[in-house]
Amino acid sequence: MMQRALRNLAVWTAAIGTVVVLIAWVLPWAGARGYAGEVIRANLCEGRDATALFYTESERTLEIAEQVQQRKDSQEETSNP
Repeated sequence: MMQRALRNLAVWTAAIGTVVVLIAWVLPWAGARGYAGEVIRANLCEGRDATALFYTESERTLEIAEQVQQRKDSQEETSNP
């Protein structure tokens, strides 16, 4: 019974430790490099929330991005006479 509890404790500790390492070091490192890092920085600078695009992969992604840009452009035109 004690061995099972120790094994469970070790498994949970390893799992939580892995998640902490991923969140604290690996994911920020991966996000700061490559194309995804540039996209994330651009979205942050322009105040866009594009998190949904990271969770879905659509054949229409470029079309949707163009529509978003067109809406943004039209909003800027109406706000700047």
